[in-house]
Amino acid sequence: MTFQAVSTQPDWVSVLGVFPGSPVLLSGCRGGLLRLWHCDSMASLGEVQGHDSPINGLASNRSHLFTASE
Repeated sequence: MTFQAVSTQPDWVSVLGVFPGSPVLLSGCRGGLLRLWHCDSMASLGEVQGHDSPINGLASNRSHLFTASE
């Protein structure tokens, strides 16, 4: 097993999740930014400024992504 540190999230990571059936990891931070990562390469797939406050919750299915904040 190999571990790799990724330090491109601009603020503390507050939530992690996955898209079911895909190699996509989701990370949300205290700054309200949601980032998508490819699990194998840890390459950034994109980002969305979802909230003005910390993302505290995350849920997904094969076609939708939901985030929660304060």
